[in-house]
Amino acid sequence: SQVRRETLRQILRSKTVWVGLVIVGVWTVCALIGSHIAPNDPFKTNPIGKHKGPSADHFFGTALLGRDIFTRVTCGSRDILQAAPPATLPAPP
Repeated sequence: SQVRRETLRQILRSKTVWVGLVIVGVWTVCALIGSHIAPNDPFKTNPIGKHKGPSADHFFGTALLGRDIFTRVTCGSRDILQAAPPATLPAPP
């Protein structure tokens, strides 16, 4: 119907929608190819390197046990992409 087309047209004109789509797209790509771009093992600990800030070695820095945050985020996003769609399918419209 014409109302739906106009609503879709307004949505597609929104800069916020496009920014959101880009963010979701980037994280989807990271999730799909994360094992190829993630520089470290997501479970490897390095207590000496804990709480480091972002650097060339650790894009997002390191956490409490010295684990690389970027690697853990990319590996975790892959798991989320596998779990979230099936979890939303049974939801009523």
